Amino acid sequence: MSIPVTIQSVPITVTVQDQAPIVVTISNAGTSSGSSKYTGTAYLDFGVFPGSNTATVTVTGQTAILSTDVPALTFDYGALDTFSADEQQFLCSLIRLQYSDPTPGVGFTIYGYSNELIQGRVSVGWRY
Repeated sequence: MSIPVTIQSVPITVTVQDQAPIVVTISNAGTSSGSSKYTGTAYLDFGVFPGSNTATVTVTGQTAILSTDVPALTFDYGALDTFSADEQQFLCSLIRLQYSDPTPGVGFTIYGYSNELIQGRVSVGWRY
């Protein structure tokens, strides 16, 4: 059975084969080369003690970004002034990352949300 699905404006097809074990294949119907042309690092700053549950950072200067681009966000695990590399890695279990729709020729905003109070800066890698 094939099911067409759209995730964050990207059309994909989910194919489920009726076998044991169940095999799910996800394929993108687009023409992406699989590599991102534009990459960078941004820092979510949750502030000083006691910290905050939310943080935002705006990525600007992206003259090539289109409204149809889909930014991908990842945590960078290198040491920062606030956290060691191990602590940075642990934070991925506490923080959810989201982004705003890109503004063509300008950029996008990265949002960090946590159920816990976080303090200091967290490094986030981005690409599109």
